[in-house]
Amino acid sequence: METMTKVEQEILNKALKTIESNIHKTISGREFVATGGNQFRTFWTRDFCYSVPGLLRIGKSKLVKSQLSLIYKFKNIENLLPRGIDRIDPKFRVFFNTAIPKPWRPLFLYSKEDSKFDLQIKGEYKGEHGTIAIDSNVLFVLAYFSYAESTQDYFLPPQEIDSLLDIYRSRMTSVGIEQPPFSDWQDSVNRTGVWLLLQVQILSALKKYYAWTSKEPVGFSISKTECLILDGFYSKDENIFYQSKNSNIVAIDTYGFIFTNKLFSNKLTAISLYQSLVSHPVWTKWSVPGVPVSDYYSSSEVSWTTKIVGLAGYHDHFHWGWLVAEAARISKICGDLSEYLRIVNRFSTDIQTTDTLGEIYSLKNSSLVEYKSTLYKSENPFTWTSAKWCEALTAETPNARFNGI
Repeated sequence: METMTKVEQEILNKALKTIESNIHKTISGREFVATGGNQFRTFWTRDFCYSVPGLLRIGKSKLVKSQLSLIYKFKNIENLLPRGIDRIDPKFRVFFNTAIPKPWRPLFLYSKEDSKFDLQIKGEYKGEHGTIAIDSNVLFVLAYFSYAESTQDYFLPPQEIDSLLDIYRSRMTSVGIEQPPFSDWQDSVNRTGVWLLLQVQILSALKKYYAWTSKEPVGFSISKTECLILDGFYSKDENIFYQSKNSNIVAIDTYGFIFTNKLFSNKLTAISLYQSLVSHPVWTKWSVPGVPVSDYYSSSEVSWTTKIVGLAGYHDHFHWGWLVAEAARISKICGDLSEYLRIVNRFSTDIQTTDTLGEIYSLKNSSLVEYKSTLYKSENPFTWTSAKWCEALTAETPNARFNGI
């Protein structure tokens, strides 16, 4: 690992403290990490899977395997993995921690006794809109490969990994895999239909699976998936990827998968793609990147459940701590060290008053301030943000500028 600057080390220390505060340990030594310590004190599948690369970078491979195994244990008869695992319905946990003042909130803590813990927990498969988390399975597959490649412990056989792709086989169309409303990580928005992020996640998983088995999962084609993405979402004139055919939305999250997994490397030039990204409003519109999308969603697309707590802009106005980290990581692995350090220094300056890292931030006088209102307070400590910063800060720097992928 490369020597860190003082600023990098300060962020890393806060990230490590955040993660440790969210780890649940049983008497036997099993460890699991919740997404947060308050409304998100749930073992959320999506958040954990996004966090796995960072957790592995800080030596948490035992925890990662333990939690992957736990999630997989809750695979249902339709081969669907849970959105989250909790001792109560996670929707109630969010409600209690949002509606009830902290001194009077029920904690619903997890037992440290292994047998009681195993009896307490249960999987949750549908959110408040009655829809699944469309990305739980594919993110699990990617997290599994991150773990297996890091440890050489492929503890699930190929047929089990293949079965997790069943939910996508039934949703295939001529233009890509369709998703139900409120089902990806931007679940405050009705993103129904075919969206780029899911297609890129699927392509990343297919390439990992092929590298492992020298086979493509039944019913899938890497080359066809690549063509569908380039034909449907990529603008050759602008050298940019859009999230759907019906919008002008560009998102940083998708580029993280593209650069990390070297997607389209035989068709697109990394340096050019990166330069187009950092020149786009999704990066330049604010003093520091980290807002999920480049354009605002219409009010009709936003869920009533987020509106009633004053979070209508949850996924298009706020800076997400994990996305600020992802922007920094993208710059670093693409060799743009000056931009990487600019983001790192800026984030470090803005979190000086906190010991742990949070969920969402708003811009006030050009500074990132953790969001707090009468009805909602940004989750802190927040594992997802912290693990992404661990991943970004420990990522290898390429030998030359813009030589990343």
